[in-house]
Amino acid sequence: ADLGLTEMPPEGFRFDSPFVDASTKYEEFDRYPGWAELQRLSGLSNEELDALKRYVLAANDIITEGMKRAGFVNEDGKFELAFDEERRLMVVDTVGTLDECRFTYEGVDASKQIPRDYYKATQPEWVAEIETAKKSDKKKWKSLVTARPEPLPASLKGILEHLYPAVANAVLDRKLFSGAPSVDEVIGEYEKFKAAEMS
Repeated sequence: ADLGLTEMPPEGFRFDSPFVDASTKYEEFDRYPGWAELQRLSGLSNEELDALKRYVLAANDIITEGMKRAGFVNEDGKFELAFDEERRLMVVDTVGTLDECRFTYEGVDASKQIPRDYYKATQPEWVAEIETAKKSDKKKWKSLVTARPEPLPASLKGILEHLYPAVANAVLDRKLFSGAPSVDEVIGEYEKFKAAEMS
């Protein structure tokens, strides 16, 4: 309802423009209680809340445009904000990286989603145990998970190690990392890996 929708959108639905939502961070787990409750918890004035939303959308536009020039779509991102000693908004974490955002390249995930998808496809019991634990106790769920994931295969680890410098070179349009393959090459290797190991 906050987004002006009358029903749950289907998977893959794309909004015409980005929207800002927010969660708590200084708790055992992140919650999305809605803007009214977040405003009460944070003590933000109406003006500060409006400024925060404008700030996030402007920063998101910069990331979206920068990534778009290199062929990426900014699907989702995260900003962590705080006040400095003079109550000015400031960023307190990295922004626009493959670890903070979800990017796709020609429809293929090119971010932190890659290892997540790998574990969902190859170790569903571990993923199911995590989900069950979270439902059981949202605060202490980590202590309830007894299984441990297998390490990433060397080939996927290598793909991820190449992805970061390849993306940096493409986005900056510079050979910052001279030995890095192109994004097309890395994504091609990931597609081969997915077909062989995750289907």
